[in-house]
Amino acid sequence: METNSSASENSQLNKIERPNIPVEVKDILAKSTCLGCHKMNTKLIGPSYSEIALKGYSEETIIDLIKNPNPKNWPEYPPMAPITWLAEEELATIASWISTLKTIE
Repeated sequence: METNSSASENSQLNKIERPNIPVEVKDILAKSTCLGCHKMNTKLIGPSYSEIALKGYSEETIIDLIKNPNPKNWPEYPPMAPITWLAEEELATIASWISTLKTIE
């Protein structure tokens, strides 16, 4: 049974633009195993990239949360393991892409 909160969340997710993941981003996501837990618009083990975009985090915050996840930000999901092996440039590429996922007005 869907709660009002999750119904509202799904409504917001349906308004997210659904571009394909750019190849350069997808390569990094695959290399870092992100795609095992996160999908573009589908909840999996972790929130979808669209759901993350709805939080409105800055690119710096996204990078910090990848390296130092905070379970308090996503209590409905299992805690994420820190991703410490990606280069800063790769983290910036992921964060920049997530920040471009905007809701349709």
